[in-house]
Amino acid sequence: VQTTLYGKGRARSKLLPVRGSFTESSWNLMQRVEADAFAIEELPRGYVEGSSHPPLYVSTRRDTASGMKTGIGFSQGSERASSYRMAKFCEAVPKERFCMLFGVKIRPQQWPSEGASPADITDRGQGATAGAQSRDEDYRQVVRETAPSHAGQSKAVIESSNPKSASNAEAPNFMKSDLHSIELARKAIWDLLRFNE
Repeated sequence: VQTTLYGKGRARSKLLPVRGSFTESSWNLMQRVEADAFAIEELPRGYVEGSSHPPLYVSTRRDTASGMKTGIGFSQGSERASSYRMAKFCEAVPKERFCMLFGVKIRPQQWPSEGASPADITDRGQGATAGAQSRDEDYRQVVRETAPSHAGQSKAVIESSNPKSASNAEAPNFMKSDLHSIELARKAIWDLLRFNE
């Protein structure tokens, strides 16, 4: 009756009994990894005077047991499957090698995770498409889970670490950055390292 009156989401959050911690289903590091993408608020500076590029989207992967961010990927203009694939690549390789691709030098202790998770949890966006998976079947995740639409609690660990922006009733606006796209990507890598620390 409550579900019919108030809807499934409200009934789940207000009326159903507690079923334990969200992280109870993970007992090993890298057992379950959640992925999500967000746009950087600042628009990257273009190479022509006064111009700007479309927003830079950052896809991150986060381990549910430790809370560590294990991978990061980028795409320009919109959330793309290729950024999720880049985040999986980042997760699997030594991080100092990955960071060198962006001109960032780190020590192995600064980001001590290496290896891909057997389980992948995404929302119904670009991360759930076939393009976000490895082209070689031997390297695909064994368990793929897609969170239901409008159910942020299904990926609570990664959703809680995405940057939040305050909404207001003003006209739409944007911030223009002094940084180029690659510099914004470097900044996102350093932000991830600070988050893990």
